[in-house]
Amino acid sequence: MSESAMLAALEARVDELFALPHGSETPRDAASVVNQLLEALESGAVRSAVRGDDGSWRAVPWVKRGILVGFRFGKLADLSPSGVAFSFVFDLPTGATIVATFGAVLLLVAGYRLAARRPTLA
Repeated sequence: MSESAMLAALEARVDELFALPHGSETPRDAASVVNQLLEALESGAVRSAVRGDDGSWRAVPWVKRGILVGFRFGKLADLSPSGVAFSFVFDLPTGATIVATFGAVLLLVAGYRLAARRPTLA
C-alpha cells in the first residue's frame, strides 16, 4: 500500500472514530489510530496546519479531528505529585512532565529571588 493510500485510510478511520456518538465504547483500534496519526505528524508525512495562498495558517480538519479523538479515547494521566514523579522517572520525556518540571523550576527560581531580596535586620 502506498503512503498516500495509507494516509487516506488513516483519515477515513479518524473520521469514523470522530463520528461515534459520545458515550460509545472505546474501539479496540482507537489508540493505534491515534498513535499512527502522531507518528505521521512527527515524521512530517502529515501536517497539522497548512499555509494558505494569503499567507495565513489553517488547521487541517481531519488531523484536528484525530487529535480530538486522542483526547476523547485517551487515558487520563495521574497528575498528583507522586504521579508526576512516576511519569518523570518512567515516561521521560512526555509533554506533561516537561511542562510540570519547567513550572516547578520557575517556582523555585521565583522563591529564591524573593528570599534573596528580603532585607536582613542588622
